[in-house]
Amino acid sequence: MVIKKLIITFAVLIIFVIGWWLVSPLFIDKKVNEALPSSSEESGEKEMLGEMMEDESTESKMSDEMNQEMNKQFTGQFEDADQKHSVSGKVITVMDGDDIYLRFEDFEATNGPDLHVFLAKPGQKTSEGIHLGELKGNIGDQNYILPVNADLIEYSKVIIWCKSFDVDFGYALLAVK
Repeated sequence: MVIKKLIITFAVLIIFVIGWWLVSPLFIDKKVNEALPSSSEESGEKEMLGEMMEDESTESKMSDEMNQEMNKQFTGQFEDADQKHSVSGKVITVMDGDDIYLRFEDFEATNGPDLHVFLAKPGQKTSEGIHLGELKGNIGDQNYILPVNADLIEYSKVIIWCKSFDVDFGYALLAVK
């Protein structure tokens, strides 16, 4: 009889914990407010790049394509995935030295368990895309570093995805600004 009560108590406790994990994100918001990435060396790097560009021998070595690729900025607006899951705000790319970040600004999403940020090709399954990490918060400005191999022309869809239920919450399509 005592063992039966312990088993029932343990089962109720497990159900409560799982229920809390699934339901609590619906009424608890996680707010973040990350600063815009910027390098203290950035102004010095720009001056050095300008001096290098003035040198004709260096300029001939740098291809126009490389310059254009470095200067591209991408932007997009988040859209809802469906009526139950909403996402709003904008996404932009920000360079910080050699690193490129995706920055969410004025971001707000329906909260849920186990939310992640992915880059995917339009029409591609989210799980086949590039994982950028867990969503830092469902409200606020936040930054995600892009892997070196992330081609934003090809992987132009930013997706907020619930891993636990395999559900998209929303997305933004990136375009060159």
